[in-house]
Amino acid sequence: MKHTTFTNLRNLVLGALMLAASSVFAQEQKPYAKNGFYLGIAAPRNEIAGSFDGETVLTGGGELIAVPKVASSFGLGVLVGGRTGQSALEVGYLRSRHNVTFLEAPGKADYHVLNFDARYYLTAKSAAQPFVLLGATLDWLIVEEGSVSETEVGDATFQGGGFYAGGGLAIYLHPRVSISGEAAYRLIGYGGEHSVKGVMNEWTGISNEDFSGGGMSFALGVRVTF
Repeated sequence: MKHTTFTNLRNLVLGALMLAASSVFAQEQKPYAKNGFYLGIAAPRNEIAGSFDGETVLTGGGELIAVPKVASSFGLGVLVGGRTGQSALEVGYLRSRHNVTFLEAPGKADYHVLNFDARYYLTAKSAAQPFVLLGATLDWLIVEEGSVSETEVGDATFQGGGFYAGGGLAIYLHPRVSISGEAAYRLIGYGGEHSVKGVMNEWTGISNEDFSGGGMSFALGVRVTF
């Protein structure tokens, strides 16, 4: 009888210890995502809206510059960043080619974007990790044959900068490898003294201080931590 009581007591104590150890382990579980430097690639879909209406003409310096309407388009990009815990800093260069129209005449444009952002992951202890992001951006839109002078036709380049905010979801296939989807709204202004240049190849400002671009941006990405 005493042996049975002792055995039951021992099993009860061992069970309680195992339960306590399991609880402590769960609380101290290491983050699923690996900290460190990472590289990645992205497939963005960029939208350029705002003042790009397909009807406005900028004048000055002996040339005319058409402001086209720009269709959304997919592109490619490269990413460089670093993560620690639930935070990450990232730099990305993205490029996309777009169909444009001016007074219904078709054309082409190349869009270059340089992003700098901070990301905060709402959790680091599971494979699925939602996040929010906030960043600054520089962009260049190069419109083929978008400028004309009395003797020449050439490209027009719009240069701007601004901010963006958004969020997304990263899924870690491995602590070092993740795939992600994200959406952000980008607000870009073109009010600087070096906002546009045309066939004369001289930077100039845009007199309309409210001239703006940007719009929604969506992207799929793959990142590998080293």
